[in-house]
Formats: sequence, C-alpha cells, structure tokens
Amino acid sequence: MTQEESKSAKLCLDIDYTQVVSTRTTAMLDFILGVQYRGLTGRGSIISLRAKSVNDFGLSLYYLQPINTNLFCDCNVNLEDRRYPQLPFGSLPKDLSEYNSFKEFNSSISIGARTDTGRIVRLGGYYKYISSRDLPEINFFKERFLEPYETAYKLENKDREDLLQALFEEYYETSSNAKSLGIFVSYEINRLDSQIFAHKGINFNINARYTFTFDENWNSQPNMLILTAQGKSVIPFGRHVSINSSTCIGTDVFGNMASSTASMFAEGFTNFSRIYFPQVCSPTTFGSCILASALTFQIEPWKQLTILGGDLILTLNGTVGNVTETFTEMIPSDSEENEINPILWTGGAGIALKIKSAFSIYLRFGAASTMEKSVTPFFSMDIGSINF
Repeated sequence: MTQEESKSAKLCLDIDYTQVVSTRTTAMLDFILGVQYRGLTGRGSIISLRAKSVNDFGLSLYYLQPINTNLFCDCNVNLEDRRYPQLPFGSLPKDLSEYNSFKEFNSSISIGARTDTGRIVRLGGYYKYISSRDLPEINFFKERFLEPYETAYKLENKDREDLLQALFEEYYETSSNAKSLGIFVSYEINRLDSQIFAHKGINFNINARYTFTFDENWNSQPNMLILTAQGKSVIPFGRHVSINSSTCIGTDVFGNMASSTASMFAEGFTNFSRIYFPQVCSPTTFGSCILASALTFQIEPWKQLTILGGDLILTLNGTVGNVTETFTEMIPSDSEENEINPILWTGGAGIALKIKSAFSIYLRFGAASTMEKSVTPFFSMDIGSINF
C-alpha cells in the first residue's frame, strides 16, 4: 500500500446524554459532529476536528504524528462552555445556582512512546484557563468563609443556613477565573478487551504534573506537584459473568493547593464523575485530594441484539468516595467534619446496552448519599462513550 492510498477521511456523529434524578435533577444532551483525516502528513497521522452543541458548546482539534514505529508526538486544543442545568427537589438549602456554567480552554503538546503490549509513556506541557460566574467549591467555600462567622457569632443551625445563603448570593455576582501551565509525565498500560464494559483485562494510568497557577490578575500562586493514579481490573468468571473494579486516587504532594482559591479552581479534583459519583449533577466540591472506588458485578446474558451489534449487560454496582483538602479528612471523625466532608456512596442495579466498543446506553437506579448528608433514591442514564 502506498502512502497516497493510505489517506482517508470520515465524518463522525456522536451523542452524549446524561440524566440524573436525585435530590437535584438534571438532563444534558449534546450532539457531536466531527471529521477525521488520516494519512495527510504521513502514514499513521491523524487530524481530528470536533464540535458539539445543544447543552454544551465546544470546539476541539487533535493532531497525532508518528515519528517511527514506537515514537509519536501529539497536540490537543479544546475550547468548551460546560453547562449544568439542574432543579432542586423539595425545600433543601440552595447549595449552588441552578444553572452552573464553566468556560474552559485547554491546550497540550506531548511526545510519547508506545509498545506492542499496550504501554504508553508521555512527556509534555499544557496550558489551561477556566472561568465561571458560579461557585464551584462549596466545601472549600464553607471552610474559608463560614467558619469565621460561626466562631464570632455562635450561630444556630437555621441562622447558619441563612448566612450561607446570603454569602452565596453575594458571591454569585462575582466572576472568578484561573490559569495554570505546567509539564507532565504519564504512564499507561491498557489490556482491556473493550473500552467500555470490558469482560476481562486491566488498565492502569499514573500521571504527575508540576504546575504553575495564576489568579485572574495573573498573580503567581504556590507551585504544585499533583499525582493522580487510576486503575481498573476486570476479572471474568466464564463467558457471561465478570467483576469490574475501579479506583481513583490523587493528591497535591506539596499541599499548596488548599491555600489558594485560584489553584483549587484550576487544578482541583471534583466530585462530578459519572463513574464514581453518579448521583451528583454538577461539580459541587473542589478539593486537593480524591479517593474513590467503584465495584460492579456484570452479567452478560445476550450478545448481538441488533444488526449493529449490541451486548446486553445487567449490573449490581456500588461506589464510595470523597473529595477533601487532606487525606486525613477522607473519613470524617466527628459531626463537624461530616458537615464539610460527607462521604458519598451509591448502591443499586443497572442495565446497559453496549452498541459498540466505544458507545453504550447505561441506566442505573438505587440509593445514594448526598451533600446534604441524607440518603435518597436516585436514577441516572448515560448515553455515549464513558469508560464504564
């Protein structure tokens, strides 16, 4: 095959839909249109352009250029306006505006090496800008602003909620943004037999990034070394049953993130994750440490349900995790810590239709804990290419 013959182009249309019904409810739908060119700048090269609209608005450009059989370089540019419309149930205290929006610009460039056994090592740099007119870090906000008022005025519970509401309303009128740039190195091994709802295999990724952050006036913040590790193991028991376990752990090694709102905003971990916190409608907590796990018992009774493929999967699933400023706060030791850092968990069942190796429909229902420290029924639906 000649290099000219290896050139190709294709048009891609994807759907991304998320619905959550819990103490708050949301529904977010995006149509994603993309075009991909292969081989334009040499064998194996990829240029991908994508745009999405309806709930979110975004444009992205990705370029991959192989150097030889094992080495490659790539760059990625992404501009996105992420929106989280939501409605509260009942008369719960207002913890966030009912239409959160985060504008974000990300760009990165890296050089990497891959092996035939699924291992990839990358070294690169990145720049990030994020802004919002909403308050994304409710727990961080409580610790920084509410505690001084409690100490000074010895407020009762109802007065605390009224004060918190007033402080939120005042903060809503402000605009916050932050920037960060840094270098990163990552290592990944992927032996899963499918990108989503794998039947067997392992995946492990560890990322270290040294970050310089700036507030909205370009004032330099303390530097950070952020480590993140994610792992997934899927153990099969015959052809139709498997157990899928996932874990995510991350921290700021220097401990500087907690002292800077801009650093927390730009680089903090959040509790919005469709894998670990399916009951959460939007990023309500930013923190410098995360520890979360998910365990799923999968039964695959039928395959090839449609002419496009399609495997039906029944699940029993549970998740537990927390996002805090230090690992010592992961498990609250008293009612005061539980007020700020409640552990989030879910337990229930689900049904999934895996249309192809990177697209599925997944329905989950069960019981879940909330940021209001209550237990509530929840239902969620995810359509798209989330790596469950």
